[in-house]
Amino acid sequence: MKYIIFLRHGKAEKYAFDKVDFVRNLSSRGINNCELISDVLKKSGIIPNVIITSPANRTLQTAQIFAENLGFNPAKIIARQNLYDYVGIGDIQNLLEEQNDQHSTLMIVGHNPWITNTASGFSKEFYREMPTTGMVVLAFDVHHWKEVEPKSGKLEIFEYPKKYE
Repeated sequence: MKYIIFLRHGKAEKYAFDKVDFVRNLSSRGINNCELISDVLKKSGIIPNVIITSPANRTLQTAQIFAENLGFNPAKIIARQNLYDYVGIGDIQNLLEEQNDQHSTLMIVGHNPWITNTASGFSKEFYREMPTTGMVVLAFDVHHWKEVEPKSGKLEIFEYPKKYE
């Protein structure tokens, strides 16, 4: 069994004319929501072996909070520039083919709209919008990452902060 955790970054500080989008940080609400949803993931027992993220500040910060809460070494987080730009199903399939089959769980931290579209593209049943700090966990009944196909993932978890307000 292989699992992919699709995670949209936490709520970021507002856009400003004097700050480039790439360097926007998480807001205090974003930090709190990351702690909340990472606790939910921890309780599920589905813990990533690999965390790959966009290198934008808010996604790196999101990945770091999750890593620390899940007992994952934050120094092992992998930042990929192409995850800041538009990403499609083919890009993620290429990423999956690079993964070590000894690892069962991969977390991908990214941005909308591509994180929602990609999670939906790999799922049999997930067709919702992922809000900030939204998390979708899909299970694939395969032994090798290269066997993961679009529309084959079973929805295990869909969590987001407003469920807990």
